[in-house]
Amino acid sequence: MKNNTASIQARKRLLFIIHEIVIEIFKASFISYLLFYLVENFKVGLISNIFNLNILLIITCVSGLLTIIFRDETVAYKKINISLGSYIIFFLIAIAVALIIYNKIKMIGPMSYFISIIIGIILILFPITLSNDQSN
Repeated sequence: MKNNTASIQARKRLLFIIHEIVIEIFKASFISYLLFYLVENFKVGLISNIFNLNILLIITCVSGLLTIIFRDETVAYKKINISLGSYIIFFLIAIAVALIIYNKIKMIGPMSYFISIIIGIILILFPITLSNDQSN
């Protein structure tokens, strides 16, 4: 019985560590992508001649999805009330971001549709997840 409890605790600890690592990867890749993207827009070729930003975008998207998958269910989240106007703003921003992402990665082919649609859906669902009471 003790061995089983220790195994469960070790598994929870491992999931916690994976979650923390994925969160840090997401933060670093997201901030790096934004900075590199801004620099690239001001000085075309400065970043893209050295590094493909699409690779960093894919890392950001994958780590963002893993952050959601490995989130800690034991943490009590506060309920956030979001107005209808805020939902509309989130929706418009999500559509704009999905279109910008599609425009930037359309050269990879049909996969660009999938990537931009998934990111748009995630951004549209973001305020809904914030407003739901996670503490039940």
